Amino acid sequence: MVAINPRKMAANSVDGGNNTGWTFTPSGIRIWSGAVDTDWSNAGNWNPAGVPLGTDTVSIPSSTANSPQLTAPVTVATLLIDPGAGLDTAGSNLNLSTQLQNNGPI
Repeated sequence: MVAINPRKMAANSVDGGNNTGWTFTPSGIRIWSGAVDTDWSNAGNWNPAGVPLGTDTVSIPSSTANSPQLTAPVTVATLLIDPGAGLDTAGSNLNLSTQLQNNGPI
């Protein structure tokens, strides 16, 4: 038996049309999965894998196993927090160079 993941991710890709059930993430976008733990600095918590860079757009969806927590000062270009999601700064600085779209607690 083969398990089919209803949410497929295509990192560094562009939707050419007629694609159902796919989420396309252009280069420079990191989506929090929280698959490992709450540590922002753990590359395994991000999709695609890797800690966000200062030029990245970061998205924190509400449907994750763990909510992110900063362990050191962080700089990203844009931060998007979905309704029902949140970010614990744990006293660390969060610097944004472009935009904040906040629909949850920081």
